[in-house]
Amino acid sequence: TTGCTDLAEIKPKTSSGEWELKPQWKQNYLNLVREAVINLEPIVPTIETNLPIDFICFSKNRPLQLDGYLKSLKHFKTEVPVSVLYTCDGKYEEAYKQLIELWPNVTFLKETKFAENLLSLFSNKPYVCFGCDDVVFTKDVDIDRVLKRMANPQQFAFSFRLGKNIRKSMFSGEFGFPEWNDDGETLTWNLHKSHAFGDFGYSWELNGTVYPSKIARMVIEEVNPSSPNILEAFGGGKWSSKTSRHLMSSFKQSVLTVPSVNVVQRNFANGLPGEELTADSLLQLWNDGKRLDVDSYNDSCFDCIHIPD
Repeated sequence: TTGCTDLAEIKPKTSSGEWELKPQWKQNYLNLVREAVINLEPIVPTIETNLPIDFICFSKNRPLQLDGYLKSLKHFKTEVPVSVLYTCDGKYEEAYKQLIELWPNVTFLKETKFAENLLSLFSNKPYVCFGCDDVVFTKDVDIDRVLKRMANPQQFAFSFRLGKNIRKSMFSGEFGFPEWNDDGETLTWNLHKSHAFGDFGYSWELNGTVYPSKIARMVIEEVNPSSPNILEAFGGGKWSSKTSRHLMSSFKQSVLTVPSVNVVQRNFANGLPGEELTADSLLQLWNDGKRLDVDSYNDSCFDCIHIPD
């Protein structure tokens, strides 16, 4: 070995049988390889986990918030098989490269064709949970109870964002609760009878809800979305035609929150619950070495999924 990391032209010397190393340009070989992999194929880590749920997180121009989402997955108390499908403007590229180095057990795929890319991240696991980069898990998750509920042939979904504490929506204000079965740990309600109850009737969403993978795939294939927001907006009217499942559950208290401080999508004119912190300003904080303190949310109980914090 030469000990040189510069790319070079290597030619054998016919007189001695030694190798001659002639540097051609000054660029670290590992950086070039990383660039090629990021732009062509997902970086797929090898991890061992028995969790039968694919977690797929969507991200755009939010490295600081995405780092917070990934940190908060510790509440599952097990290795979480998570993939990140991301897109970003040029100024954010370096920050995402840093995230790829920081999270070697996470699959990162840079978006080229959204629907096709998304479907490629499904494994053979029976369930999928979508997520967004501004989500923070705040409470430990009893995954056994989730799987027990999902094993019911009438069960369509298990929500991590709902609970008795959620009483109002950022978009529509206060709402009532549907009629549910309370077993002491989880709540279960009929989605066919919950349309008038705000977020409890909003059954197809991308913050943190577990769905059967087969049904989710069919919805994606039919909608053929170009972005996460299109998938959420149009998928809500598709899932019920794919299945007879109609029950949704949650824990008695929500186990995630969504600090909504900026809007990066351009499909819909969504508002914010409070003051805006622009994506550029958060990028500057990231570059300054600042990180999201996800533990600061753990002792809080919010009455709305989206919070101005």
